[in-house]
Amino acid sequence: MKFIKKLFILLILCVPCIAKADMGAPMLREFEIVVVNPEGIDYDPNDYNEEATGHLNKDDVVVVISEYDNQYDIGLKNSDGTYSILGQIRSLDGFSIVQEEVDPTETTKDIKKFDSKKQALVYNEKGVSVYSGPSKVYKYLGSIKKGIKLEYQYAIDGEGGLTYIYVDYKGLKGWVEILNKNVLIENEIQYIFRVDVESECGTIPKNTILTPEYATDKWSKSALFEYNGCKTLLDVFKSDDIFPLYLGKGKSKVDLSMYDDSDKSNLIMTIPAGSDFTYYTGSDSQMGIVDAHYVEYNGKRGWIFNTYDDFEIEYGDKVEYAKLDEAKKKEVKKEEPKKEEKKLFNLNKNEFVAVCVAGGVILSLTALAIILLINKKKKAKKNKVEEEKKEIDDNNLEE
Repeated sequence: MKFIKKLFILLILCVPCIAKADMGAPMLREFEIVVVNPEGIDYDPNDYNEEATGHLNKDDVVVVISEYDNQYDIGLKNSDGTYSILGQIRSLDGFSIVQEEVDPTETTKDIKKFDSKKQALVYNEKGVSVYSGPSKVYKYLGSIKKGIKLEYQYAIDGEGGLTYIYVDYKGLKGWVEILNKNVLIENEIQYIFRVDVESECGTIPKNTILTPEYATDKWSKSALFEYNGCKTLLDVFKSDDIFPLYLGKGKSKVDLSMYDDSDKSNLIMTIPAGSDFTYYTGSDSQMGIVDAHYVEYNGKRGWIFNTYDDFEIEYGDKVEYAKLDEAKKKEVKKEEPKKEEKKLFNLNKNEFVAVCVAGGVILSLTALAIILLINKKKKAKKNKVEEEKKEIDDNNLEE
């Protein structure tokens, strides 16, 4: 019973990526092709087929069941809707597509419609091609350059996740492949950094919680993180260093020691046996790395280092992703260059003001002195005129 519980936990933790371990290629939308080569087409039969080489005649119609890395699995469609697998072909030369265009509103099991429009970002350096259907065998309609943001509401959703999305960019409508980091799609998973991680944006410290705006398809297993105003694509597929955050209910069977980081540098508290706590994420002990689990108890979050036998985890029917408070993104503030003060006669602003004040005082004193001197001269001249007038009056009296 313990083994079954542990297996269930590991499967839950690997929900975003478990498909790749079980499949050899992402499943694209099935489509029919017809042989147009007059001489027919040879194919490689499946291993259980005794024939060394299979052959299709002109006008034979087969179904491409899966497509990956220029290899196509083909089969025959039965009356009940199932397929009889024939084998593989390496090229679609000599074939023609039966359905020239795929309408995204078609009701099929492969086309997924989202409740609202999703965001995408062209990431391929050379841009991406747009086709009339979800395969490179369909008609080429045009291309979209790197850095262009797109919207989509329809996508091809196979067993391995999304492979093509339907876009409408400035009237260019068609299907775009998102595999191989061609296009990044809207991300819904939050991550925590278990250790310091070196990146193009510098060192992202341990315990940092970030929510990438975009991520690759599940096969390319990366997410576009933003840190320090810089964006970097980091591997998140079963990473030992970057863990996805989920929401789960945990219950301890033994006392669990909680530390503030994955180096056990500081003990926060002990979660008593029999206690309920929130379980966010953890390492896969079966993969040979350290047992590290990120949990929350009594309003505090931290790391415990126990095996899955020491606690229980309960998840709902549908895995929910956690949304925790993100660490503040460190922004490098650029200091504005100091403006050089304009100088007059090699004087700065304060010195110039002081000189002006001193000059004003000197001018005022000089003006006052000049006024006093002028008044003094006027008074002396007046006195002289009065003396001369008195002298004339005295002479007149004597006569």
